[in-house]
Amino acid sequence: NFYNDATELLTEMNDKDYEYDLNRGISYNKKQFDEWKNKHKNELLAIKLQKLNFLNGLEIGPYVIKIPQSIDDLQSEGRNQNNCVGHFYNNSIINGQNLIYFLRKKDNVDNSYITARYNLNYHDTVEYRKKNNSTVNDRLDIKIIKDISEMITSYLQKRGE
Repeated sequence: NFYNDATELLTEMNDKDYEYDLNRGISYNKKQFDEWKNKHKNELLAIKLQKLNFLNGLEIGPYVIKIPQSIDDLQSEGRNQNNCVGHFYNNSIINGQNLIYFLRKKDNVDNSYITARYNLNYHDTVEYRKKNNSTVNDRLDIKIIKDISEMITSYLQKRGE
């Protein structure tokens, strides 16, 4: 089992062009590699999240759109909303399946209001929730989310995405 784990680790390090330290043991290299992978993953996540920056700060109705810029923004939103956005969608964002945006009330832009997930396969906002994953029922909120979805779809189509 140890041999298989070590072989798998070395293969993955090689695939990622990671510099293996021959003067150190496998456990040291694994720890260093995991830290390197997490840093790389977080950088890639930030790049993908910022794909919607054209909307960042846009005022629409009584709201302001906020685009998360990093994993820290997602985790903060998850804590404030008591939902899973801080960790559950990270891989699907990195893989190009989902994007996240936040709606804030203009008079309280630092406070979470609605967290939304735009799915790139469906070209639509497929999930939007308030605190504790409560359903968004207000017709104005739903209309604004629909309008934002159309803006995202139009923007991405113009870019050929």
